[in-house]
Amino acid sequence: MEFMKVSSDGWNFEEEGTGKRMVPFGANFFFPYSKDGKNKKSLMIMTSPEWDCEEIRKAFHVAAECRMNIMKVFFPLPALLPDPQPGPGAVLNPDLVPSYPERLAFLFQVARETGVYISLSLAEWGMGGAKWFHDGGEFFGNPEGDGVDSFAILRDFWRQTAEMLKDEPALFSYNLAVEPKFPPKII
Repeated sequence: MEFMKVSSDGWNFEEEGTGKRMVPFGANFFFPYSKDGKNKKSLMIMTSPEWDCEEIRKAFHVAAECRMNIMKVFFPLPALLPDPQPGPGAVLNPDLVPSYPERLAFLFQVARETGVYISLSLAEWGMGGAKWFHDGGEFFGNPEGDGVDSFAILRDFWRQTAEMLKDEPALFSYNLAVEPKFPPKII
């Protein structure tokens, strides 16, 4: 796979090495599947305690067969950055097996195998119970500096992720937050 870049016209994407134009065509990484006789949905598949790499691989192969070239993959924030987050840096969930870096490595290996780029998205689903996120100012941080600063934790998380993926050609984009909401106190 080639690294993608914005073309000189500022409207298109192209392969960095060849200049070949790329029109993103894809979907959210969201599909129903059955496991052990139960119907499941893939929205939480990347952080589920039940790591199902074959379903992930199968979904990417189906996307490639449908001529998709990009998939938006969600990582639910509370599953990656659980309470407590003492700050100032991000503490990844130590209970994820395989770990977040190992899951990313697998995901991008499959992306390269299938030719499907990834738009990596952090989702706030389930944040209602994350004390560090709400007490720390949600997506806007804690400017008073009197405790956990959620913005600093999110910034550190994305720095760690960017460092892991800096040489990854299958990475199309980062979505720093899916559908962030404004906290009531600033509206």
